Amino acid sequence: MTSGAAPPADDPAIAMPPAPLSSSLSSSSSSSSMPLFRLLKTTATAAATSSSPVSALPRTAARLGSLALPGRRPVATPNFLAVASRGVVPHVTPDNATRYNVFDGAYMALEDFIEAVPLHPNRTPPIYEAPEPPATATIPRSSRLHSYTALAPSAVSILAPRRHPAAASHLGNGPNHISIVTSTGFQKLTVDGYRAAIDTLRPDIAVSIADLTYGIDAASAAAVPHPSAKRAVRMAERTEDWLNVLCRDGLADTTPTRVFAPTLPVAYAMQWQYLNRLAELVAPGDPDSSDKPKMALAGLAVYDVDLLPDLDADYATTLAPLPRLSLHPAPTPHHILRQIALGVDVLLLPGITAASEQGLAFTFVWPPPTAVGATGGGGDGGGGGGGGGGEEMEQQPLAIDLSDPAHKTALAPLAPGCACGACAAHHRAYVHHLLDAHEMLAWTLLQIHNHHVVATFLSGVRATLATEQESGADGAAATFADLARRFAAAYEPALPAGEATRPRVRGYQATTNTTNGRQNKPAWGRLDDVVVGPQAP
Repeated sequence: MTSGAAPPADDPAIAMPPAPLSSSLSSSSSSSSMPLFRLLKTTATAAATSSSPVSALPRTAARLGSLALPGRRPVATPNFLAVASRGVVPHVTPDNATRYNVFDGAYMALEDFIEAVPLHPNRTPPIYEAPEPPATATIPRSSRLHSYTALAPSAVSILAPRRHPAAASHLGNGPNHISIVTSTGFQKLTVDGYRAAIDTLRPDIAVSIADLTYGIDAASAAAVPHPSAKRAVRMAERTEDWLNVLCRDGLADTTPTRVFAPTLPVAYAMQWQYLNRLAELVAPGDPDSSDKPKMALAGLAVYDVDLLPDLDADYATTLAPLPRLSLHPAPTPHHILRQIALGVDVLLLPGITAASEQGLAFTFVWPPPTAVGATGGGGDGGGGGGGGGGEEMEQQPLAIDLSDPAHKTALAPLAPGCACGACAAHHRAYVHHLLDAHEMLAWTLLQIHNHHVVATFLSGVRATLATEQESGADGAAATFADLARRFAAAYEPALPAGEATRPRVRGYQATTNTTNGRQNKPAWGRLDDVVVGPQAP
């Protein structure tokens, strides 16, 4: 593996943010005495390794914890954070996000904010010049990223170089930079440029820069594409070098950001040396020593959750206790349960927005129903066998398509028993009318509802994990595993295909590896082909 020395300087391809007020570097000054992550409970040591959404193994490695950042609302885990586009969650305004408590935090990409303008090559991106309000009693922690995006002061902000999921770039990564896709084209983002952006924007959590390859075809929407063996070795080497630079130089002592290191979507054997280096960086070095890292890692950004059993087995005292942010695709709740069973703490779920834009309203619940027509609202999930008793159960859909004409006169809420802001004031017929009229309010109501359903679903999972007794090798089967199997039996394996007309394609929906022509059809056309009827005499 290459050494951790700084790579040679490269010409910056994007405007660098202004230097922070304090340029002195420190390790401990950016970290609070409060622990970032408290691991409250681990159900068992044997994790699910099957590639199926729900493993048949009786025990899991699900974890119950709490993610606490100074000045932010604690996030009980396992949980999810919203995926933002250009600083906002699609179709959800900041006031509605706060009013309905839609999410506990948001994941943002630096490439959404630093586009270059060809006519003004020396222009500084506006986000770097946004005012940063001073800390107050009600807002104890100021952040330029929070201020620019109007993110709630209590919400957690995560900054990463690329979107999730990221569009493929036509330019390859280099030894000192990665290629990003902005609204004005492809650009290069250097390691020093990203570190300066963290110091300027001051997010709560920053995902370290990684040498990743996008645009590789995967077997399914939930699969992680793996590069060739030669490419995998280069990915591990470059990512380690860049992380060494970041940890060696550290952040400004006025920057309270916690850094999460990426684990790569390559085979464990290809990145074991890189993982060894991560284990060394868990503890901070001596700030007065020139050869020691000045910043400790605070967590892991996991791009392939199948690596987690190896981390639990080989890095039990170093990497395993760190919080885990999953960037592995999880298109359905079945995949969410599998990732939780493997030990994921925080998930990113862009599929919620995709489902809302297709006109889908989630209807799944936890604990899962035991018979047809059950809502799953009763009981604590403590008993129930894996098959829901001896009664044959018909699988229920994970969501309903509100663009279906069958809902034209339906006065029921979007999901039975749902208490979200959309269901409290509206019914299916109204949302169907909004979708049919292409009204923007339809996607707003669906976003509020679907985020609430997922939040309630994960709250039920946490309640199950909290009441579940830890079992040893001779103990009874874990309750969470029983309910996960029952959930797989109760619900269809995939979401239905929504037939609603989607909104116009935006940046977070656009792809760069397609040749299907324009992604947005023109709203107006020429009148040349209009058939004119016979004129009156």
